[in-house]
This record gives sequence, structure tokens and C-alpha cells, in this order.
Amino acid sequence: MSGIVLGCRKTRITARNLANALEAEYAENYVNPNDTYQFAFRYGNSQANLPSNRPCVIINTARSIEIAANKPRCRKILRENEIPVPITWSSDYTLNHIDLVHRNWSKPLIARPRYHFQGRNFKFAKTLSQAQEFLNCNYYLQEIIEKLEEYRVFIFNGKFFEVNKKVPTDAVKSDIIRNYGNGWFFQWMPYDTAPKTMLAYCKKAANAIELEWSAIDCCIDTAGNAYIFEINSAPALISRKCQKLAEKIQDHVNNLWPQMRGESLTLNNVENFVNTHSQLNGRSRPRNTIHIDEFFNDTTPPDTTPPQYHMPPPFIRITDEELARMRREIRSTYTTRWQR
Repeated sequence: MSGIVLGCRKTRITARNLANALEAEYAENYVNPNDTYQFAFRYGNSQANLPSNRPCVIINTARSIEIAANKPRCRKILRENEIPVPITWSSDYTLNHIDLVHRNWSKPLIARPRYHFQGRNFKFAKTLSQAQEFLNCNYYLQEIIEKLEEYRVFIFNGKFFEVNKKVPTDAVKSDIIRNYGNGWFFQWMPYDTAPKTMLAYCKKAANAIELEWSAIDCCIDTAGNAYIFEINSAPALISRKCQKLAEKIQDHVNNLWPQMRGESLTLNNVENFVNTHSQLNGRSRPRNTIHIDEFFNDTTPPDTTPPQYHMPPPFIRITDEELARMRREIRSTYTTRWQR
């Protein structure tokens, strides 16, 4: 299976490990436009360009990754889809400082940069003036949720991949910020034992952002309400999860690829068919003319070939200019990988 994993500086370690588990290529900045891949997995990389003129199973689009990375924008979309998120303030996407004044807000707020990674850059705004300063510096603010339990839910292709619960060690430094640096770690748990309402919101959130692969940080508060904190498109993974995800990706691509490969083979075989079938069954034809029924019989496309390829006219006349264009496209795009 030929594929590529697109990582970046922040996701490099996990993305490389995943590429090794998949026996795929790894890249960050440049992808050869003449290469052909069965799949491309954007692991937090929304910048590298992929060839757009050939079939490829894309896991996480650049647009979805950008939305997930912009935390206040992501929360705005979640709220519009009736998914519970903490009350959030930012300079453009949600509420603003004026709303804080009108609410006479007096509780401390969490302040974080619009783009952040791995539970870093937690700050607190304890006054309205501090809140305004953070908003001016492109931070966003959120209310502090009194959490009973916190979870991370992994979703791949619309199905639950794994559920982890954040569990304290003997050296807990903070109950508000539950990460490894503050003495918390992830513990595996059966997904069917997690709160059902929270899981339903997680699946709905992944669909709203249109991510095939995601890790969703969420919680149940002391009143029993579920909240979605954020969606990660490139979570750090231990080796066990990398191997498990690689197996899921292989199954996913194997299910989709036969149809996509069938589409490409119809174009890939055009040149050979034209060259070898100018006369078929002793029946003369106009130059560069293809009989559609015989063309498909010759290439034997799968049953899943899209309907637009099953054309009713008995003949298609191809001009010399069109044939030259098709030959150039075949030589530049569908090369040795298709003959392997």
C-alpha cells in the first residue's frame, strides 16, 4: 500500500512513528506532484500541497485541520451545532470584553492563545482589565468548569477508536489543568462504560468539523453535564495506539481504494487501447475512435465504476489534439506505479 503521512514540527514524532507503522512516506513541506499515493494522512499539516489530479484517500482535509487548530473558531462551530462548550470570549469569533462587563463577571477565567498545542500556555485572567489585555493579545478566554471527570475520546472514520480517562498520580499540581505536567495521565477504559451523552456529543463534534481522525477533550462537570473542550487533529500517540491506528487506516483504504483505482484505470488504459484497437474484429473504424462497450470489456472495470463512465453512445470520436493531450496527461501522472 503506497501512502504518505504529512506531519509538521509539532507533530513530527508521532507522525513519523505512524508513517513507519504504515510503511508509508513521510513529508512536511514538499510533496512531489508526480507521485501517486493510495492515501494521504494529514497529521496536523494543513500547508503541504497534495496532487489534485489523481485519486487518493485523504484522511483529514487541510480546511478541517485549520478549523480544529483555531480553538475559538472551532468552538463557535460546535456551539452552532448545539454541542455544549464552555462560555468563551475572543476578539472576533464569539463574545467580547463588553459582554464581560455587562455580565458583571467576577470569576477567574482561563486565557489561552488562539493556537496552542499539548496543553501548554495556560494563563488566568483574574480581573476585567487582565481579560481585556489577553483579548488584545489574540488570546481567548473561557469560563472554568468544575470538572468531576475528564476524558479524551478518539474517533476514526465516524467510529470510536478508544476512550481514555484522565487519572491523577500522587503528584497532582492542578485540578483545573489536567495534563502530564500537572500529574495526570491517560488510562484506557472501555468506551461503552463512558458517559453516553458525552460520547454522542463527541461523535457529533467530529462530524461538525469534518475530521476523519480526531481526539476530543471533554468532561463531565459536578452537575452531571457534558462539555467539549477542544478537538485535536494530531494527538500524541504511544506505540500501541500508532499500531492500532495503522491497522484501522489500512482497512479503511482497502475498502475505498478499489473503486478509486477503477476510475483511474479507465484513463490509464486509453492510450494503449487507441493504439491497439484502431481495427477490431475485422471492422474498420475512423481514426482514433473508441467503442465504449469494448473499451470497458477490455479494461474490465469493477462494478463500482461511477455511472458517468458507462456512456450509451456506441462511438466516441477523439481528435488528434485530444489524443495528444491524453497522452501527455498519462505520461506525466500515471507512470510506473500503475504498472507495479
